[in-house]
Amino acid sequence: MSRPARIVSISAGAVLLLLGIAVITGIKIARSDWLREKFRERIVAEAERATGGRVEIGAFKLDWSTLTAELDNLAIHGTEPAGDAPLLAVKRVVIGFKIVSLMKRDFDVARVAAESPQAHLIIQPDGSTNIPRPKTPRTGKAGPETILD
Repeated sequence: MSRPARIVSISAGAVLLLLGIAVITGIKIARSDWLREKFRERIVAEAERATGGRVEIGAFKLDWSTLTAELDNLAIHGTEPAGDAPLLAVKRVVIGFKIVSLMKRDFDVARVAAESPQAHLIIQPDGSTNIPRPKTPRTGKAGPETILD
């Protein structure tokens, strides 16, 4: 084998080896608890920003093969006093996604199922409620659209 052919074959082998290592590392990270916790923290932060309330999620599970996310013990607290029942409590929420574009990181929510939802709306004599105000100004979108965005 000539010297240029040997250099090309060694280079191609090294590139394939690095690509294989990158794929294995990506799979390990995608299945890790660390990434799952990062997703949960981001979901809580975005939901709090969109709703204006305090959001709690007990557990978060993501199944890449079915593009399904499960949130256990979801609670959204409004302006109710501490110790009162939250504005919204859901035992389990299952969300199915559809990828629109990987390049733009764009996806659609294909389905949402809620198990045992409970809402506790408090209306004061002066007409005020325990519904929080979003931390971000409205952009003309309805409440559910803002939350899903």
